[in-house]
Amino acid sequence: MMPLNQYPKQPTLTSVFSNPSPSKKGLVLSFEIRTLEDSSMCLLTKRSQYLTQDCYEIFWIKKGSGQFRIDMQTQQIGNDIIVLLSPGQHFRFESLDKVEGYSIRFSQEFLCLSGRECSELFHSTKVMCGTIFPAIYLDLLLQEEINLIVLNMIREYSSYLKSRNEALQSLLKMLVIHLSRKFDYSIPLLTSSANGELLKKFMLMVDQNFIEKKMVNDYASDLFVSPNYLSSVIKKGTGYSASYHIQQRIILEAKRLALDPGINMKEIGYKLGYEDVAHFSKFFKINDGVNFTSFRKKLLTTYDCVV
Repeated sequence: MMPLNQYPKQPTLTSVFSNPSPSKKGLVLSFEIRTLEDSSMCLLTKRSQYLTQDCYEIFWIKKGSGQFRIDMQTQQIGNDIIVLLSPGQHFRFESLDKVEGYSIRFSQEFLCLSGRECSELFHSTKVMCGTIFPAIYLDLLLQEEINLIVLNMIREYSSYLKSRNEALQSLLKMLVIHLSRKFDYSIPLLTSSANGELLKKFMLMVDQNFIEKKMVNDYASDLFVSPNYLSSVIKKGTGYSASYHIQQRIILEAKRLALDPGINMKEIGYKLGYEDVAHFSKFFKINDGVNFTSFRKKLLTTYDCVV
């Protein structure tokens, strides 16, 4: 293995490498890589504002310190840490000093076509009832491996050669495989084959359908199992009921929307599938323990508005 300090000089990224191009099936495959100095994270640091995440993103912080605030939770970061973000999350980075590293952003379609391993890493904390991805700390060996992958990614992207998307997808898959190995050591995931797959499918379905489907029966039907069996598997695997996960996903989205001062509570309730604002207000109070209006007022005085 080549020592890290003997790597060839890294390319200078003076502009964004973005490549929205159609795939064979007509999907738009978007991918870009930036230095952190040019990324949305550091632009936000200057303005101290939240951003609504609109794609999947890998932040590799090679040097620097500070904290991520993601969906109203805080994650401390330092040198050689990777943080993963998914669409819909609200985040802000508060830097204590200059940061160096890379931001790799890509669309849902690009993620799916990069392989199952990529999708599973990004959705794994949903299995653990998480709303924030843990920081993945990189040891020296992993730093070397990821550095080589990122350099190849930059070169491949800037080359404009034939089958560039396919090459980038392969490189992304390699990157995620390395991260998954580190991730598996730090957080035990449910691995029981049949039940584990059912749990993963349920959590992903909730994440995608919680507005239209709010009952356990809806998901049991889609998964071709009985409601009682589904509830038993979810309870055993996570410690919480299936209905709890559905309710908490709605609450999370309500809190995300509450960060936007441009919409009122009625509009938020409607976006979440509630025609009656009183019904939504009651639901929020029962499941979060506080009145939505009071929660939002405190939230907006604590955090800056979403941009």
